[in-house]
Amino acid sequence: NIEDTIPESEIRTLYSLLSDKTLLFDPSRGQCCRSKCSGCVYLDGDGSFSFDEYSSNSGYLSPYVKVDFGNRVHTSKWSKILFPDGAKEVARDDFANLLARCLGTELGVSDTAISALWTALS
Repeated sequence: NIEDTIPESEIRTLYSLLSDKTLLFDPSRGQCCRSKCSGCVYLDGDGSFSFDEYSSNSGYLSPYVKVDFGNRVHTSKWSKILFPDGAKEVARDDFANLLARCLGTELGVSDTAISALWTALS
């Protein structure tokens, strides 16, 4: 496996680049219609939608591009990097270029590591 030859430091660097320190989750897990119905258990006292917030120093890979709870909006770090203009897809060559632009040359992530990440995600 090519992944076995990638140094752990490169994996950590890529993870850190793409991960968020905070995630927001819909406590209804998609069951709320978001119409602000009277008596809805997913509304806070001020009428805004409730959400669960998870934080970690090591970060999480966000399962969403963007979530909007009205008073709180979060766009995932990876989506800002990979889809800076709101695109829905990214080509392999663009993927490497977008990551390289964010990483710079000083962080030392090899083309092999970037290629392995592309393979894992595509």
